[in-house]
Amino acid sequence: MKRTLFTLSILLAALDQPVLALPTPDTVHALLAQDPALNAAMAQQQASAYAASLQSGSPYEWTASVSAQQRRTDDGPSSQEWNAALERGVRWPGKAGLDQQLATLTRQEADGRVAVVRTETAQELLTLWLDWAQAKSRINLLTQQQDLSVANLVSVRQRIRSGDAAVQEETLALSEQSSLASQQALAQLQSQQAELALRSRFPTLALNDATLPPPLMPGGEAQEWQTRILAVNPQLALSRLQTRLAQLRAERVRADTKPDPTLGIFTASEARNTERIIGLSLSLPLSGSRRQQQAAQAQAEANAVELGNKLEAQRRESAIAQAWPTAKASVEVWQLAKTSADQQTLAADRGQKGFKLGETTFTELLLLRRQAISSAEAELSARVNAWRALYSLDIAAQRGWLATDFEREAGSVPPH
Repeated sequence: MKRTLFTLSILLAALDQPVLALPTPDTVHALLAQDPALNAAMAQQQASAYAASLQSGSPYEWTASVSAQQRRTDDGPSSQEWNAALERGVRWPGKAGLDQQLATLTRQEADGRVAVVRTETAQELLTLWLDWAQAKSRINLLTQQQDLSVANLVSVRQRIRSGDAAVQEETLALSEQSSLASQQALAQLQSQQAELALRSRFPTLALNDATLPPPLMPGGEAQEWQTRILAVNPQLALSRLQTRLAQLRAERVRADTKPDPTLGIFTASEARNTERIIGLSLSLPLSGSRRQQQAAQAQAEANAVELGNKLEAQRRESAIAQAWPTAKASVEVWQLAKTSADQQTLAADRGQKGFKLGETTFTELLLLRRQAISSAEAELSARVNAWRALYSLDIAAQRGWLATDFEREAGSVPPH
């Protein structure tokens, strides 16, 4: 019931979500299908499948041996003799079961690595796309301010000709225009760099729209999101698998302190082919200190893996607990930045009108415009951070871009 309510709350929130120009889930699935990092992980997944098959089978093979000899006696003719044997090692009971468990965990670990790479790739796409969109939006912002600075320069020159302004104001206007041109050039460079990084990493992604609409508060509650993310987080699942795998490998090495026997069957011909021999053979290595040391080493390594994964799990669980509050706080920060930017823009617009009416000095107008630009850039940065937190929340919960086909068809995880 709780899960149903959680899904419903997310669905209702998504219906009101503004349209963002980020790639759709279908587009992202197509990108991931061609991604080199994910393809490499899937190739390793196939290699792990072969390794698992080898692990589950016996490590021993049949060994055939044939020998011939000539026996000479002082009081009789020589005897041509031969013998043949067939041998194979046999695992003690329990070792085969451990090998089967190791094979299963090896396959699961490979699957987990693919899931981790898929999640990391989606997060990388989000970061690169938002960097590009922010750079494009900043260019538009500075272009608008540059247009205003050109208009102000024209107004200042007219006022100088009419004797209503000092020549110094033209110098200030030219300086402001040059400053904005410099910022524009830097913004263009940053935009080109962001686009190059995005195209280099995801060359087939179409870059047409960089719309960054106002973000909305995330749906659901913090505990619901935390429960969901903890249940589906691929890195946590992989860490648990690696811990179990390391302990099971140590157990397997410990089992090898009891050496496996070699069983065989043999036959021979002796005494001028008048004697035929057939029998069974059993050989057993004598366990020494080396096997005990190997078992101790494997257990120490397994303990190290377990402790390292526990620390990593604590860090990830802490980050997971903060994911929803961070997304909520990021939207709240944007709301405050938006209010400040709106107020600064209003003040600058009033100053612009006052300058035309002669009620505001040009120096005062420049100060208002600079404050408005600074507030607008802060709002843009806060908007990008809010979208980053919201989509990172979806990625961590394996929703949106990473939702399964079944979830998307069922409509329980609609795209933003």
